[in-house]
Amino acid sequence: GGEFPQSIQGERVCFVPYLLRGIGFPIHPFLRGLLEYYGLQLHNLTPASILHIAGFVALCKLFLGCEAHFDLWRKYFYLVPHSQKGSIFEVGGAEVWRIAGTGYLSGTPKNASDEWPSEWFYIEDAVLPDPIRRGLPEFSTAPLKKRASWRPRSFEEEDSGEIKRLVSKIRILAHSGLSIFEVMEISIT
Repeated sequence: GGEFPQSIQGERVCFVPYLLRGIGFPIHPFLRGLLEYYGLQLHNLTPASILHIAGFVALCKLFLGCEAHFDLWRKYFYLVPHSQKGSIFEVGGAEVWRIAGTGYLSGTPKNASDEWPSEWFYIEDAVLPDPIRRGLPEFSTAPLKKRASWRPRSFEEEDSGEIKRLVSKIRILAHSGLSIFEVMEISIT
């Protein structure tokens, strides 16, 4: 409740549409790593970004037989600045975009309505004994600054043998007609 998110020590902000798009708590280590790498907080992402992340994690686990792979992620996705003008408060900060022409699965999450930032809640960040499964970054309302890490990786960047193997698998899946929406559907059943 309230007009603006203002959590107290140990609390984090989460938007209801995130839950509807696949986020769970404690958060997945891959999501935590992305937040750290890009210098983001959970509330800086759009619901469509959460769908991209959840779909990628599901693709890796269910179809590639591996944990979500950061170098593979960077081959297919990058961030762009995003702001939600005209809502109760400016929200967003960054949106995940798929890099065109990379052979990733078809399907792009539809942008959410302008109402998405109006439904939010606080969640207590519990300290976990497993250092890999850390909680969310400390809540801050500081303005988000675009970082160099948001840019797409260079096309000249050489892929490891493992990345080449995973990219080949994804291309085969894409050519067979598998869409990211089907991956998401399979992951929730």
